[in-house]
Amino acid sequence: MNEEKKSEENSEENKDEEKQDNYLELLKRTMAEFDNYRKRSMKQVQEAKELGKIELFMSLIPFLETLNEAVKYNADQGIEVLRKQLTDILAKEGFREINADNCPLDSNLFEVLGFAETLEKEKDMKVKEVVRKGYFYKENVVRYPGVIVWKFKNNDANLNENEVRK
Repeated sequence: MNEEKKSEENSEENKDEEKQDNYLELLKRTMAEFDNYRKRSMKQVQEAKELGKIELFMSLIPFLETLNEAVKYNADQGIEVLRKQLTDILAKEGFREINADNCPLDSNLFEVLGFAETLEKEKDMKVKEVVRKGYFYKENVVRYPGVIVWKFKNNDANLNENEVRK
């Protein structure tokens, strides 16, 4: 009988240990799931903040462009100070202007609004004029600059045709 009692006690101890192991495993899984949830939530909050910044910046672009025009056509120091403060704040948050002046055409970075002919081959497919400024947010383009691009017009072909006709 003692052996039966010991066997029953061992069986109950094994069941208790098995229950404890199951509870411990459940606790570990729950903790891991909660940790993943916390990380996912933090990532979603960060993404929402980033999106909010971009939306705010997009709504500020017309104001920034108005300030730029005012500085260009008016020598008022106050306007220049306001423009500088705004661009500094935006730069601190990760926004910066895309420099497109006289750059070679990059179709991944610029929106071509038109072409202008040139007789200078070295200007071919370079930005002639920036019509609308573009901006980066960190490394992503949030607004593409609208540009006019030089297009080389080959007058040599016309000259050769005229020479052949003579």
